[in-house]
This record gives sequence, structure tokens and C-alpha cells, in this order.
Amino acid sequence: MMTSGEATWKPSSELADNVKIIAAHQFYRESRHDRAFNRTSLNSQYEKLNILSVSMDADKALSGKQLLFYGLEYVLNDINSVADITNIETGVVAPAGTRYPNGENKFKSYALYAGYKNPVSSSFTFNTGLRYSYVSLKSAISDNSWYNFPFTEISIANGALTGSAGIVKKVTAKTDVTLNASTGFRAPNLDDAGKVFESAPGVVVVPNPDLKPEYAWNIDLGLTRNFGTFLHAEVNGFFTWLNNAMVRRDYLFQGQDSIIYQEIPSRVEAVVNAGSAMVYGIQFNMLANLTRDVKLRSTLNITDGKDQDDIPLRHVAPLFGSTHVTFERPRFKADLYSNYNGKKPYDKMAPSEAEKAY
Repeated sequence: MMTSGEATWKPSSELADNVKIIAAHQFYRESRHDRAFNRTSLNSQYEKLNILSVSMDADKALSGKQLLFYGLEYVLNDINSVADITNIETGVVAPAGTRYPNGENKFKSYALYAGYKNPVSSSFTFNTGLRYSYVSLKSAISDNSWYNFPFTEISIANGALTGSAGIVKKVTAKTDVTLNASTGFRAPNLDDAGKVFESAPGVVVVPNPDLKPEYAWNIDLGLTRNFGTFLHAEVNGFFTWLNNAMVRRDYLFQGQDSIIYQEIPSRVEAVVNAGSAMVYGIQFNMLANLTRDVKLRSTLNITDGKDQDDIPLRHVAPLFGSTHVTFERPRFKADLYSNYNGKKPYDKMAPSEAEKAY
């Protein structure tokens, strides 16, 4: 269930030409149920999540087609997690270990931002922006009897100032060059720092209350070229360097590298901070006007990523792309397309993925 309301205002003042305020609420619920073969215990976990958000965006046109925009944002995630075990033969229901801490869980973020765009000339545009974010996580364990964690509260709070700057340069009438640099910041959320779950048979992920934010430094360079009216081509290269990258690794729980989880001996893992990591790649796009009515559009993405120990990162996609052939008339349109991707070889998988039996 999601509801939102939006209010717009055109004050035409010295501070703003347009103001937009959005307030929203989302309610989300999910459950997980599993039972091992030939076992009588049915494990059930239930999560409820309320998300509240308020944002304000404003913009102001300055002289010479310059544009100033700014705003603020507040987001609250309120998470409730419960669990039980049901004996399917007797019907007896007993409390069980929850997926997230079973007390109050609140994840909050506050942000202020401002941006500036200046078309310096017909062939050169400059834009820049700043954003300050403050993120806090408060998570309490009201009943510690199931897991016996060495802590009963997770409290993480971090703030960071991030920014970006970019240029678009028209080299010739048919060629544009773009260059962008930016910094990024991601604070641990409840999924990163407080979750307990079986990531693979015989492997359990446990909370890490000492998890720290990760920071990113990004740069991308792009080239756009028009070959008459027949072909439009783009190529973009990007590189991201992560510091304190959050990755899943082997972990010690109360000095032990394995525990009993849901009656099964399980090796312990947790999300921890690696020293650094890199993600980089290149993207190709093209649009060809084969005839007045028939067009060919294609895109291809190549991405790779690894940490400082040359270990592959999770969630780095293999080569992927799409190709479309479209036929369009004023009252008719047809699209023949294909989406495709390359393989994900075993030696490119993160350890937490490669350890899964399948």
C-alpha cells in the first residue's frame, strides 16, 4: 500500500520560481516459511515495514539561462520483525529467532542539497551540486534468548558531504564530449548491519554492529557523435573507487566460526568493511535510421568489479545489452527486440555466491 500527496507553488520570488512538496507513506509486509525435508518444524518469519518520507524541491532561474535548484528530504523506515516455529504434527507454536532484531528498529535519513547549472556558451555547459546526508540506525533486541548476541542494541549514525561537477563540451557540430566527477556515501542500513539469515545451506549471516559507511569516488567520460541523419552513436566509460566497501566475508560469532542455526551446524558470515574496491566498465549506444519508418537501436554494457584482494564483488552484472528494430507510422508502431547477456563464469563470482551448491 502506498499513498502520496504533492503540492506545487509558484511564488516567483527572489528565492524560488517553483516549489514542490511531496509527502508519502508506504506499508510493506512479507513473510518467509520453510521446513527441512522430513522435519516436523515449520519456521516462519514475518516483517512489517512503514516508510514515511517528506521532500521539498525548489528552483530559481538566474540571468543568462543559469539555473539554481535546492531541496531537502526526510525518510523514516520503521521495521517490525517476529518469528515462530510450528510443530506440524501437534500444532504447537513457539517463538523463534527473527530475521531482524525483535525490538524497535528505526532507520532515518536527512538530506539537504543544492545544484547549479550554467550554459556558459552554445558549446559549453557546466553543472555542479552538493548534498549533505545524515543517516542513523537504532535497532534493539528485546528478547536475546534465541541467538544470545553479545549486544542488545545496534546504534549507527553517520553524516557526509558529497558533491559532483560535470561539463558538456560541443567539440564540433556533430560531436559532444561529457566529463563528470562525483563522490558518494552509503550508510549501513538494517539489512547490512542487523540481519540474520541462511545465505546458503550450512552458511548463516549474522549482524555486525560495528559496520561503517562506504564512500565512493566516481568519474565517467563520454563521447557522442552524429553521422549525418543516419547514425547516432555514444560511448561512455566509468570508474568507481569504493573505500570501506561493504562485502560479505567469514566472521567470528563470540569467537566461533560456526554456530547451530535452525538445528543445522552453519559457518558464520557477516557484512564487513573491506579496505577498498573498484567497479569499472564501458557502455555503447547507437541509433540508426535505416529508412524513414524503420529504426535500429542497440545498447551494450560491460562491467567488472573486485576488492583490494582481487576478489570479485557481488551483484556485478555480466555483459548485457538489447537490440530493437522498430517500425513506426503515425497510427501504428511495431517493435521487434531481443535482450541478452553474457555468462557469469565461476571465477568471477563472489565467495558468498560461489559457495552455493547449485
